[in-house]
Amino acid sequence: PMKGALLTSFTKYFNKHNVRLTGLTYAEKDESTKTFNFKLLSRTDIQITNLLKDLTKKEDKKYNFSIEEINYDTNRSRYQSDLKVVLK
Repeated sequence: PMKGALLTSFTKYFNKHNVRLTGLTYAEKDESTKTFNFKLLSRTDIQITNLLKDLTKKEDKKYNFSIEEINYDTNRSRYQSDLKVVLK
């Protein structure tokens, strides 16, 4: 699929859960391994958790999702995390 269409789809989920996208990277190791890494920011940790639950519930057949941890950024008074998305 086209990267722009995928980004649009993920942005809808981010907006639904009030999670801001602060950065992203895309990498291809080979033709079969394509990975997005989204840098996320939210007011509460539960917003990121609910985002991940929603994505895994609705998009699990197309992608593998992982978040290692959700950290509190005292400078921003926000929670941040990296969401790794691997296309199946």
